[in-house]
Amino acid sequence: MYIAAFRRALQQIGLGPLYDALLALEPALAGISATPTSPITVTYVAPNGSDTTGTRGNIFKPFLTVQAALLAVVSGDVIDIAPAGPPGTRYAENLVVPAGLLDVTLRGPAEISPATGVALTYTPTGARGILNIDDVTIKTRDPNPAINAVAVTGTASADPEVYIKDSTIGRSKFTDLVFATLDGVETVAPPVFINNQDVFVGACFIEGTMSVTYDDAVATRPRGDSSVVMSTLNAGVELVGEPVFLADQATRIEQGAVLAIDATALGITAARAPDITINGSVTGPCVFAFRKTTGASRNVLDLTGAEFFDTVTVSVNAADVNRAQVTADNTVLRGTVTVGESVDLEASNASISQPIVGVGSGAANRPIPDFVNTSLLLPFPTSYAVAISPPMIDANYQVAVTATDVATPVAFVVAGSQTTTGYDVAAEPTLFTGVGKCDSSVVRN
Repeated sequence: MYIAAFRRALQQIGLGPLYDALLALEPALAGISATPTSPITVTYVAPNGSDTTGTRGNIFKPFLTVQAALLAVVSGDVIDIAPAGPPGTRYAENLVVPAGLLDVTLRGPAEISPATGVALTYTPTGARGILNIDDVTIKTRDPNPAINAVAVTGTASADPEVYIKDSTIGRSKFTDLVFATLDGVETVAPPVFINNQDVFVGACFIEGTMSVTYDDAVATRPRGDSSVVMSTLNAGVELVGEPVFLADQATRIEQGAVLAIDATALGITAARAPDITINGSVTGPCVFAFRKTTGASRNVLDLTGAEFFDTVTVSVNAADVNRAQVTADNTVLRGTVTVGESVDLEASNASISQPIVGVGSGAANRPIPDFVNTSLLLPFPTSYAVAISPPMIDANYQVAVTATDVATPVAFVVAGSQTTTGYDVAAEPTLFTGVGKCDSSVVRN
């Protein structure tokens, strides 16, 4: 109607050429839809919605439940979830993201919190699935502590990507080849990462002990990197198996943090070893219990620039030619540091408040780094070796060993002969009963 009136007006004022141009455009104009199509369809969920009349992409016809919306959308869609009602109101749903839904975004602000069971489960199949969670609280009120709020599992054919941003999440579990990114997330229970591709935790507050496990029982399984940046791990982190883990200098690991690397029960087959970097501050005691590696790899522990307020223990669970390499350059160590056998420690320019204690059998080589005192409780043998790590490249090392007899509280100075890799120490006098304390001090001039 409006185009016909416009034509008549043009004819009356003599603009015939413009009329002819409009006439030529008429077929094209007729093909234009009155409703533009968005490249991303947004579907809505609201407390006044209806799962009967709810329609994908129609703001005037929202769904009542998030699950109904998940069943209606297609890959690439966004689900906008309005608050379920007044503060404290929640969507009490056990969400299951369809396995064939390979790209979906849940966007709040809203809370999803069922009374029992898992709040959100996603196990995609086929191509890699992508799950985005933005400004959504996902928890479960299930009293069973083993129930997860979020559970994402990869498969042989799918490596899902999970991005959680500016949200609050309960206990979550990401298993098998999942790319997991937590950005600005606050957890109310610890996340668990098992055999994942890459894990990134940035600007997050993690309540409970975060767990990262890499089990190389499948030799072909790729090993991802786990990074924690500018975050607070309120109850520490547990590292299991052979993970690659980094906590940057801006990360705080608090409240009795225990960092344990123990793969003795995992049935690991490939020649890999943990590669652990802790550059932030740690307030609780730390235990790095490395397993005995079976291949050419070395256990690597980098503590450069970190600050430890409590005790630190580094050990390998058996004597091993594949030693653990510990770097603690410019590190602040305020508590006692205990170094076990098969551990090489480099602590250049470190601030060491307490002695570094060497622990092991009397017959084994003792790794002693620069500027370090070690104490060894043992039945003192006829002789034992004090190993220098790294090996001496000159003759500027000095060693002093003092043995204290338990029965006779007299200190005996022990003589030593220098080699390029350490000292062969013999007990003098021979009256030493063999039960007591042996202190070794190695200094490079």
